[in-house]
Amino acid sequence: MSIDKCPEHLIRIKSDCSKSFWTAQKTCEHPEDILVGTMCGFSRCDCPDPMVLDTETGFCYDVDNCPTKHGLESKLEYIAGLVAQPILIKEASTIGSTSLLIALCSVVGFFTFITPILLHIITKKYVTEIHYDPDTSTYKATTYNFFIMPKQVEFTPDDVIVPDIPGMFTTMSAKGKNLFIEARHFNDPLHYAKIMGYDKPLDFKLGETDDSDVKK
Repeated sequence: MSIDKCPEHLIRIKSDCSKSFWTAQKTCEHPEDILVGTMCGFSRCDCPDPMVLDTETGFCYDVDNCPTKHGLESKLEYIAGLVAQPILIKEASTIGSTSLLIALCSVVGFFTFITPILLHIITKKYVTEIHYDPDTSTYKATTYNFFIMPKQVEFTPDDVIVPDIPGMFTTMSAKGKNLFIEARHFNDPLHYAKIMGYDKPLDFKLGETDDSDVKK
């Protein structure tokens, strides 16, 4: 099977006819190198190295930034904490120390309930995907909510506000929503420059001059 064209965020790779095997497609679930059989002339769409494919969204990410992977890990830890909590409380109650029981429940409760909330607060601004529509000259940025459901914000460069002093995990604001984007994740760096306003003329004024001071 031969593929003639790939989406803009993927690259086309073709098998080596001198070999009967090649490396399987790297995904968020399986980022390791796996050799599989192939045939001469076979081609596929793949992520640029060293990025991997997220099979849930169909887009490429650094293996450490896979959205569904980290979201599922967080939720599994939350479920495991809920399951383990009654067992730990039962075992701790046999010790007979009320203070130890309270301390243990506090620690387990913190990691069970507070950790997923903290992770959500930190990662809710992180843009995992951003697409450009040349027909409308608009961008669509995708983030994930607490339940690992994608949320999209559609905006134009005119809607973007870049703060003079960025907040924590914030590089820009679009239509009132704070977002965090990274230049290295853009296939075309010009789009990043356009969103951040780097294509606009620089303002070298150090401040407004008072007319009364000028007359003096």
